[in-house]
Amino acid sequence: MDPLDIIRDRDIKLYNLIKEMESTSMGEGSIPTKYKILMILALDASHGAVNGVKALYGAAKAIGVTDDEINDAIRVATFVSGAAAAYTVADALSE
Repeated sequence: MDPLDIIRDRDIKLYNLIKEMESTSMGEGSIPTKYKILMILALDASHGAVNGVKALYGAAKAIGVTDDEINDAIRVATFVSGAAAAYTVADALSE
């Protein structure tokens, strides 16, 4: 289930705008998708988004991102945002 299904059902225009932005942002470009996923994972960790970290961890692993690369992204998030980012990741990956 897409977490935005509720938005789609309530406001199709907003849903379409979000999906267009996602497609534009995440499509292949000068930054490979692998790095974009790692950037978003670090941002979600910094913002305390446990479910986002879970989803992005799975997406990263599915395209071959290594645990070392993920750990580097977590270190960057922790450096910038403090220990709360590391606790978010620990919570997200504890299952």
